[in-house]
Amino acid sequence: MLIHCKSNGRRIGTVAALIAGAFPILSAADTQPYRIPEVEVLGAPIGFQKKKLGTVYTIDAEAIARSGGRSLDEVITAVPGLNIRTGADGTPRIDIRGQRTRQVKLLVDGVPFNSSDDGQFDPTMIPAAMIERIEVISGGASILYGEGGTAGIINVVTRRGAGDAGGRVTLQAGTERERTGSAFVGGSRGAVDWSVGASHYEVDGFPLSNDFEPTSAQPGSLRVNSDRRVSSGYASLAFAPTADLQIGVALNASGGERGSPPSAIDDGGDAFAQRPRYERFEDIANIGFNVAMDWAVGEDTVARAWLYANQSEQTELRFDDADLALLQDPTIRGGFDLDKTSRVTGVHAQVDHAYGEHLSVGMAVDSRRETLDAEGRIRDVETASGGGGGGGG
Repeated sequence: MLIHCKSNGRRIGTVAALIAGAFPILSAADTQPYRIPEVEVLGAPIGFQKKKLGTVYTIDAEAIARSGGRSLDEVITAVPGLNIRTGADGTPRIDIRGQRTRQVKLLVDGVPFNSSDDGQFDPTMIPAAMIERIEVISGGASILYGEGGTAGIINVVTRRGAGDAGGRVTLQAGTERERTGSAFVGGSRGAVDWSVGASHYEVDGFPLSNDFEPTSAQPGSLRVNSDRRVSSGYASLAFAPTADLQIGVALNASGGERGSPPSAIDDGGDAFAQRPRYERFEDIANIGFNVAMDWAVGEDTVARAWLYANQSEQTELRFDDADLALLQDPTIRGGFDLDKTSRVTGVHAQVDHAYGEHLSVGMAVDSRRETLDAEGRIRDVETASGGGGGGGG
């Protein structure tokens, strides 16, 4: 069966206001060298701080380096209230306080990273080498980031240049032909700072326990179809024409492919055993773009705005058998060959004002549009063996 579908783009608008006590806010005097786009709703400090309407945990560059993690899911494990689980498809999922990934909003330099297909995200597509800081926001404060973050917000800020131009190159290797490489160069001069970075990670698969007994579906010690390859790059440029106004632009891109391990049990005589599914995700490509502005209107008032666009593409394949035959056996249903494209565009504006040291008010307006295109083939019913053909009649 040949399908072609396009979702009706959905536009989501949010207006939110937040009042907090003992909740310090950035002022003109607090403004630091620009880091686009910090997207700090209420200027959380490094570390963590209990707040009346929620909690903000911050993982800085030093903590990320100490963790030894290779991607977002590996460096965020120490945050309380987070549960990182890896399901049967091999993709890590991040839950916050018992709520699933679909209720968690992931931002990379202000650009939403969640797919408009199922609302989830793959944290392995964000390498640790490109991260300068991570903020995890839960509770009432997350409403200022717009719809989609009822469980919380994960805000990833990529690395920025500072001081004289310089760079760093890192190479790592491990078992199962695991290879990681990253490079970064950046600097600042006067009112301008810039940075460029790239990374690559690949592994043939992950090993099973020594106590595992091989089966027909899982004959070896390396998990079948668990290989992964990810390449990422990013660039940023920021300009501060005055001490109170800062403008910046950021671009990030990533791509790769990965397998989805099938069930290790293939027993036709077991009524409760799930039939193994042989799936792959190929030609993965993500690109995000962001323009941001911070303006210290007065000593106690800060205005922020940013607009963004993000596009994600991938080919989803479900094969007939372990030999990766694609839609060849007409008696096997459920196979597919789909090309999906997800697009997200939006704009956000926010004003924060402090009344003394113990009271602050924040208000935000957020509008976002999401679309999903899917085209390809699906075999959703069995057909008589030997019939073949795709024209149908």
